[in-house]
Formats: sequence, C-alpha cells, structure tokens
Amino acid sequence: MHIYCLAIINKRLIHHLKPYIEKIKARIPINYTAFQDACNKVGISTNLFRDIFSVTRDGKLKKGQYDVKVKDSELFDKYFARYLHESSDLKVTAALHGNSKTKKTNGAVLNFKHCLTDHHGVSICFLNNETTFIPSSKSLLIVENLNNFINPNGTITGLPVEFNNLNTVWGSGIDIASEQYTNFLSSYENIYCFFDYDLGGFKTYTSLYSKLSNTNISFYIPPKLTEYLELFGNPISEKQYLELLKYRNNSGLEKVIKIILSVKTNSNSPLFLEQETLQYYLESQHGK
Repeated sequence: MHIYCLAIINKRLIHHLKPYIEKIKARIPINYTAFQDACNKVGISTNLFRDIFSVTRDGKLKKGQYDVKVKDSELFDKYFARYLHESSDLKVTAALHGNSKTKKTNGAVLNFKHCLTDHHGVSICFLNNETTFIPSSKSLLIVENLNNFINPNGTITGLPVEFNNLNTVWGSGIDIASEQYTNFLSSYENIYCFFDYDLGGFKTYTSLYSKLSNTNISFYIPPKLTEYLELFGNPISEKQYLELLKYRNNSGLEKVIKIILSVKTNSNSPLFLEQETLQYYLESQHGK
C-alpha cells in the first residue's frame, strides 16, 4: 500500500514534469535520471517510481537516454495525469500541476478615486497590460502610501487645493511602475507624484519618467518641505547618501534633492521624509 499522495507535493518544485510525461506517452526516450530526480522532488519515492514505470536502454540510444514505459496505468493516472492538463492561462496551468506560485498572474488591480477627497473609489482591473476603464480627467495624482490615500481630509492639508480635482490612485510603492499600468498611465497628459522623499520615492519616479515619455510627470514638493524635514526627517546612512547622489541630476528631481541635501542633522547627515508626516498640518498645530 502506497502512503504517498498528491498532498505532499513539494511546493518548491523546480523541475517541470510535463515534457517528460509527453515523451513517455509518445514513446520517445528520455533522460531517466533527470526524470526520476524530478519525481522525487514532488514526493514520489524511488520504489513508487519503479512500480509505475519500467526502464530499459537500447544500446543505440544516446548516452543518458532510456526507454521509459508506463507499466501501471492506474498509478500513473493518480500521480501524473494532472501534468497532461493545461490552460491558456499560465497561472491556471501551474495550479493544475500543483503549485500556482511558480507563475505570476498576468493581471493587476489598481485602487482609483475620481478625485482625492472621495471617500470611496473603484478597483480598476488589468489583464495583459490593458483595461477598459476610461479616466475622468486628463491629470492624475499618484499617492504612494495607503494612509494618505484613504485619509483625504488629512492629506489635503499638505497638498494644493487644486489637486482635489485630479483622478487619484494608490501607487503602493514601486508597484505603480509595473508594466501592467504603463498603457493606462500614458493616457494622462499630466501625472503628479506624491511620494516619500527618499530613495524608494525617487526610484519609482524615475521608473515612471522613463516609461511615460509623452506624459508630463512631476514630483510634488510641499511648500514647507524644509520645515518638515527639520522636524520629522530621518537621518540616512552613508550608503543611502551615495545612492541619493545618483538621482541628483535626474530630470524633475534636482529641486527636491537640493532641499534634502541642504537640511542636515548635528551629525551632518541629510534626512529623508515619509509622506505621512504631511498629514500633520503645521499651520493649524503651531499657528503658522
């Protein structure tokens, strides 16, 4: 009695069994050692393998090639029939074969609001880099962090009032620079990037800038960025400082990086700033 079952399939499967199965069904010689190793990796023991297959070698075959035949059809179907099924969706095929994590979904979902202060938005679905959703504005505001996206009353205090009329999406860090969204983003004439004032924000901005050559993209700088940096900024490491200098001459980032380099701690270290700090309205708190 065999104690093995499909439930113990190794989720870190590296080998792909389907090509071997197809050749066996077509009576084409295969690399027996590689096939048995692949079977072992999905929980099929050597003894079980021998119960399912018979292995012979003709002297005329190339080195390493063997004739592998199915000798127990019932066992074969139980452990290998799944690899003969496939879908046009690679993610589905991977799931049929036992591990959907080996393939990525060729789609994405973008959280969208028609204007910043909307308390409710919609989810835009993308498949193969496309969506049928039609924007309601020619200008878009990308908010990097979720806290700012879902709390418009707090965020608006750190942004120009006119930004309220822009379509707004949650960028979710570098995710917004995914190829899935490129065609959609390119439909906008203007894109305003409200990102963290750090390496992550600058990386996302430069990635979008390189992909959207026909769109006017700007990195939002609040009027009181210097004050926020002085009060709430985080000192950066020497490694981060060297990375920061690489962005200094990038189009659209010169001004913000100049501000960052001008504000330093007692240890002479520049500071980075998270965009959530702009939800703390200095003017109302300190009467400025």
